[in-house]
Amino acid sequence: MAASSVSALQALGKKTMPGCAGTAIAGLLTGLPRPGRVAACGRYAAYLSPPGRTEVILAICASDAVRVPFGIRLGMSAAHAPLAQLRAGDPVTLGDGAVSAGTLRVRVSRWWSARPAVGPITDHDLASWAGALRQARENGGQAPGLGDNDPELLRFAGALTDGDARQALAAARGLLGRGPGSTPSGDDVMGSALAALHVLAPFHRAAAALWASCGAPVAAAVTACAGVRTTPVSAALLRHAAHGEVAGELADVLRCARGAGHDTSPARAAAQRLLRIGHSSGADCLQGITAAATALHAAGIPGLRAERPGSE
Repeated sequence: MAASSVSALQALGKKTMPGCAGTAIAGLLTGLPRPGRVAACGRYAAYLSPPGRTEVILAICASDAVRVPFGIRLGMSAAHAPLAQLRAGDPVTLGDGAVSAGTLRVRVSRWWSARPAVGPITDHDLASWAGALRQARENGGQAPGLGDNDPELLRFAGALTDGDARQALAAARGLLGRGPGSTPSGDDVMGSALAALHVLAPFHRAAAALWASCGAPVAAAVTACAGVRTTPVSAALLRHAAHGEVAGELADVLRCARGAGHDTSPARAAAQRLLRIGHSSGADCLQGITAAATALHAAGIPGLRAERPGSE
């Protein structure tokens, strides 16, 4: 940054910090400056929206917050109160590689990919990965918000296994916005399952087929109405999940699908880290990934190719 710009920021009382941003929001941060506002602010994250709208487009996060795909992560933990000076309604400027909100300016110094690249997966990988996720759920301790016997959850998981888009969509509409908190349990289950199918589709024939026939139409329908059916933060997560962009903790679990046939310990460890998120969000996300993994394993039993779809 030019010396004159630094002096100007200092004169305005702005504090400049480096941040690590998700590539999913590169367009917002690298383009021309545009206005926004702080929609909500807590100890761990501040959520930003366009002027006059409730849609969440970006989050400024403490280092120990969940690594949401639309976030820019600071190098300071919540204990150091990096967001303490921000207030809802504070003006925001996004662009030119930075975000300014209130008295805080965050400059992007690094990027991380919110869409994990997994690589080719074998039948054995998939079966072992699905088993490791089920075991982690049984031993994890954190219970999912809607439990394991919720009718709409069972309907959604069964529809994925059957590849029934109509039933999956009907169940998804019943799950959308269900549950307490800023990210309702039904949304976390759906979003993680749909994201898993999207992420694995380039590397697995069953995933490609199930995403095309069931996942993509459900994701399109859910994101079209999420803005009025659930919370702004959850709607943002669902929009990104529809593009295979997920929180870092969830991405770690998805990456462990490859090679799980040889060693499931990375998958189990990643699942345990996911289970530490929130009161039930981690368990809800793991419930959704497990449903997708189980559906893919069932689809692949007759014989699944490890190559990318369309390869010879």
